This record gives sequence, C-alpha cells and structure tokens, in this order.
Amino acid sequence: RTKTVKKGVNGLPEVGKHVVVLGAGDTAFDCATSAFRCGAKRVTVVFRKAWSDMRAVEEERELALREQCDFLPNALPRKIITCPETGKVTGIEIIRFEKNDDGSYQEDPDSVYVLKCNTIVAAYGCTTDSGLRAQLAPYMQFDRSGLADVNHDTLQSNAKEGQFLFAGGDLAGGFLTVEAANDGKMAAWHMHKYLVNTHPTLADEASKALVSRTTPLLPMFKTPIDDIDISIEVCGVKFPNPYGLASAPCST
Repeated sequence: RTKTVKKGVNGLPEVGKHVVVLGAGDTAFDCATSAFRCGAKRVTVVFRKAWSDMRAVEEERELALREQCDFLPNALPRKIITCPETGKVTGIEIIRFEKNDDGSYQEDPDSVYVLKCNTIVAAYGCTTDSGLRAQLAPYMQFDRSGLADVNHDTLQSNAKEGQFLFAGGDLAGGFLTVEAANDGKMAAWHMHKYLVNTHPTLADEASKALVSRTTPLLPMFKTPIDDIDISIEVCGVKFPNPYGLASAPCST
C-alpha cells in the first residue's frame, strides 16, 4: 500500500524522534545517517547477525559511530507495532537471533522484546527468489543464505551439469559495486574460455586467430594507442594499467 510521506523542515521527510533502520549493509548506514538530517534525535541500527558478520565496509560503520548511531546486533524483527487509533508506528517486536558454534543462527524464543520507535526503515539486502532456485537446482546450487555455489576464480557453477552457468555480484557474495563490476569482467572472460573449449568450431568461425590455440584468446585488434606505455611502478611492482588500479581498489 502506498502512503504519502509527511514533509518536515526543508521538505525532508518527517521521521519522528527515534528511527529504527533494519539491516547492516552500506545502504542501511546511509539511511541511518540520513535519518539524523531528517530531524531524528536517536537512530538505532538493528541487524540479525553479529557485529563480526556485518557486511558494510569499515568506513560506513565508522561514520555511523561518529554520528552517534545505536547498534542492536543479533536482533531479528518479528512484528511492527502500531497505534490502533492512528495507525502510526509505535515500536517493533524483536527476538534474539543467537549464533551457534557452527556459524549458523537460530531464534531464542525466551528473548523477545519491543523496541519503541517512530519510524522504521527496511534496508535489507536481496536474496534469490525461491522459484528461481528451484528451476536452477540441477545446474546451480545455493547455500542457506541464498548465495550461488560457484568457483570464485571463474564465477562458474560448481554443479557438474551447470558448467554453462556463471554468477557474480550479490548472487555470489560480492556485496560491493566494485566487486560486482569485477565479477562481470571475470565472468565474461571465463565464458569466452568455456565457449572456445566446448565449441571450437564456432570459435574458429568467429575469429581465425583462435585456430589451433590451446589457450583461448580474445579476438585480436590493435590501434596505435596500444603502443603507448602508461604503466607505473609502486614498491617494486609494475602495473601496466594504473587506471584499472585506481578505479577498483577492492577488486584489484
């Protein structure tokens, strides 16, 4: 159901005094710090797992700490509490989500409480649709978190019947944009290798440069700009392309 958001000072959403943000990724921390700018006096970041399992990058966490956000780990939201007369949010029911010795999590039915608040922001990550997982079952397996089981060097499905499938980014555990972009480049190269190795005739027709080669290569082309040396050396290590190094430090 769509609901009109009431505007406060300077046209920003009116969020009340206490805002609860559900999730612990980069987007959740963006929401948390933005809530203060919308007039919130207190912001609590509620997330299911332990602090050590948090997905957000350290810079985002440090920023939220400096802004005086509160953190509530091992907390699984169960129900939103509203006022019967006005329908406004008054709190959220939470159950403790305890971590087991094997790394899995389970609910603690003896630890349920209500956290009072005025606004709730859902900033969870995404997961794979259960219907899609069922359709891909023979070709790609998924773990309990919904992540695809792939070779992290090639992004290729580990299932014997699914060698033609590749996955990256959020689907394979790469939660940063630069990681997803790098996954795309890596997957594209290994798709090319797969096609060359499994369909050599088609590859030969597409590019004569691939004929009789044991190691797949991309179709060859060259322009004068390729002769320009743009490499740099850092601490004794030579980087042929410093622009790639600067654009994706996490992946590089």
